[in-house]
Amino acid sequence: MKKILLKIIFYMIMGAIAVAVVNSCTDDTTPLRSIKNKSTIAVLPCDSMSLNARVTPNITAYIDMSKVHNLITAEDLEMLKRLNYRIDSTRCIAIVQNNDKSYSLSTKRYNVDLPIWKWETSVDSAGNITTRQVGKRPANVVYDVDFYLADKGDSTTIGQDFLRRTVIEYRAKTHEIAIHTQVPQGYQEIGDIKSRRSLGDYFGLRSRFYANLKANDIKQWFLLSSLDYGTSIKMPRKAQPKEAQSLRTITQEIDGKTIVCDPKGWIEYGDRAGTHTITFYDDSTLPTEYAFNPLTFFGQDVVIDFLHDKILLHP
Repeated sequence: MKKILLKIIFYMIMGAIAVAVVNSCTDDTTPLRSIKNKSTIAVLPCDSMSLNARVTPNITAYIDMSKVHNLITAEDLEMLKRLNYRIDSTRCIAIVQNNDKSYSLSTKRYNVDLPIWKWETSVDSAGNITTRQVGKRPANVVYDVDFYLADKGDSTTIGQDFLRRTVIEYRAKTHEIAIHTQVPQGYQEIGDIKSRRSLGDYFGLRSRFYANLKANDIKQWFLLSSLDYGTSIKMPRKAQPKEAQSLRTITQEIDGKTIVCDPKGWIEYGDRAGTHTITFYDDSTLPTEYAFNPLTFFGQDVVIDFLHDKILLHP
């Protein structure tokens, strides 16, 4: 009995040490700083069908609200080195989610000064968006951005390590992401968000942001996510209405995933309520079965204030 008790104590001590080591990469949660000390740090144009944002003429970053850590490709890191931007590396251990949703153990983190170019975006009468680079030098440089090295074949990704230090504004007409240090004028709070921790957070994954929504009479914490399949609200297949006549079934050609859409789903969030398309599919790579993309949900300009846990719209 004494040997068993000693083994239990030993494993508990080793487990505590392992957790401490894995969490040795302390996250910076202070607001972002940049060379140009203004409230707007950058305005990044995105691809028409995704949240792939142009950072420099040669670096594109995917804005992924559900990913905890930022990732940078070896090619983009080498490009920053050639341009003589500061890059420091630190030895630490973190569990990092790759873009294919798998997980890997990283032992090195890079802290970089990230250049941001200026872009000019215009929209013609047909709604086509055109973007052009303004100037041959960066318009701003963001200090102290932490990255982990992306797997080969992955892309550079902006996750919560970056986003939780900002206020981001999605400009629907021009499909741009503006990064601020405070909420722009003219916006009004409609609901809050919350940083919540799961079991995985204690093994280096940290917390993620959630919004409390009611969808088809199901009240749940929805993970803020840059959802796939062109959807804004994701629920599991088990939650889909059984008798609804409006349901449509779609089979994705990319991965064969069966998706069911309810274009007349009823959504309540904050002080807003109305019908919206709900997409039902199962995805084991997300930490929750329920997910929400506020950037595309409202169909208008929207602000997510990660510094003060709020979502805002124009009144």
